[in-house]
Parts: sequence; C-alpha cells; structure tokens
Amino acid sequence: MGVNKQTKTITMFLMEGVPNHRLYCELANWNGRMYRIPRGELLKTETDENHKEFFDENGAVYILLGKDDISGKTLAYIGETDNAKGRLSNHLANKPWWNEVIVLIRTNKEGLDKAQVRYLEQAFYDTAEMVDRCKLMNASHPGGATLSESRQSEMEEFIQNAKILMRAVGIKILEPVAIRTETYQDKSVDTPYYYMKAKDAEACGQPTADGFVVLKDSKITSGEPNSSTPEGYKNLRKTLIEEGVIKDCIFAKDYLFNSSSAAASVVAGSSKSGNKCWKNSNGELLEKLK
Repeated sequence: MGVNKQTKTITMFLMEGVPNHRLYCELANWNGRMYRIPRGELLKTETDENHKEFFDENGAVYILLGKDDISGKTLAYIGETDNAKGRLSNHLANKPWWNEVIVLIRTNKEGLDKAQVRYLEQAFYDTAEMVDRCKLMNASHPGGATLSESRQSEMEEFIQNAKILMRAVGIKILEPVAIRTETYQDKSVDTPYYYMKAKDAEACGQPTADGFVVLKDSKITSGEPNSSTPEGYKNLRKTLIEEGVIKDCIFAKDYLFNSSSAAASVVAGSSKSGNKCWKNSNGELLEKLK
C-alpha cells in the first residue's frame, strides 16, 4: 500500500506529563515549533532552562486566547515580537481576559527575523478576520511587511504548518467554517451540500465536524417565527438579525450553528428536525449521512 503524500507526522510533548498544561508541537522535517501555554504557566515557561532560549530575544508570532463571558465567543489577540518573554509578560500584566497563549517560533539558529514575524502577524490576523470564528482584540490592523518572493513562499509554508498544528490541538480560529466548491449552488451536481425549503425560505448548508453551516445568500422565512419555535431558536434568529448576520431575510455570511436542527429552525421560523429537512443534491436526507 502506498503512502499518502499528504500525511503528516506530529510530535506533541506534554511539558508537565499531563494534558491541559504546557505543551509544544512539531512537524517532522520542519524547523518550526508551536507552544500552547496556559496563562498561569507562562512565567514557568519563560524561566524553564530547556525553553527560555526561545523566549529571550527570539522572533515569534503569538495568539492570546480567551472567552467572552456573555456570548461565549472566542477572543483573540494576534501579535509579533522579537522578545517573547518581555512582550508576553506585559500582556500578563495588562490584558486580564486571556487564559492561554499560542507561541510560534523557529528552532533553527536564525529563528524568525522582524520582517518575517510582521508578515506572519498580518497573515494570521487577516485570516482570522475573514473566517470570523473569533472576536479580534487588536486595537488596529497589523502593518505587515514586504518580503522577497522566496522568503514569502517560505513564510506561506510556515503558515500552513502552523495551521496544521493549531488544528491538531483544537484551535480553529484560522479555519473556515465551510469548505466551498464552485458547484455548491448547482443541485444537478453531486456536492457535499444540503438544501431545504420552507414557505418562502430556501437555504444551502453543509454539515461539518463543528456543527452545521448555513451558507451566505441562503434565505430565511419572512415574518416572525411561529408559536411552535423554541424560545432559544427565536432568540438566536433575533440575535442574528440584530448583529447583521441575516439582513433582509438573507444570510450575509456563512454561519456555523451547533446543530442541523438549530439551522433548520432558524431558517424556517418553526421547530424543525435537521435530519428530516436538509437534503443533498440526490434528494437524500441528512439522517442518511454516514
């Protein structure tokens, strides 16, 4: 049996020997490293003799992560530094909302220079802003940096590998909520998309590992939800309209629901079972998806 060329080998080192504490990840044949450090263990890492060299005078791009107490949405601050120890200690003192940090470095002698970390900072920020899985806490858009073609290619590879490592530990702020194809609205072609109609509503969606995504340009029913709609779905529909996710009954962007039933109920304005509403281009119900 041949080896899939897309396979990757990830080494994950639990720095305390147990999950949910400090760890770092590496990819085979790559000189990058990703640390994931809880807020309360940052100072320990900065003075750890086995790792302090990577936090003293070493270029890094980092992501502070937290949760909004009211909405539950992920909060993120994306930054760069040539002195991770000093910069992160400053955030420890002045930014109380975050509870863990991702730090991305190079382990080779050259490390990451200032232009490279500024390039990475802007790339991560732009991606996070585009996929809209988190609330960005940066006061302004990063300035970025201009790199030569070869150095830019090198950093794009760094970005792709960093995304793999983040995905491996469950951090998805740089991952699109849906995977689009050019044929997603063409029901005559077999696609990974599902469709539903209800009164004057017509929507297209996609089941994912995180829930169910209703795609941009999908239409919900006009008017108020009927009395059978659970209060939670009524409130969610109202919130999406107030926040501009739905404008004039149309989804202005892709939106990830916790379940296909939540998606169907918001679209239809009534209580619906997602497994019984969403059908693929062959007319098969979502409940048959295996």
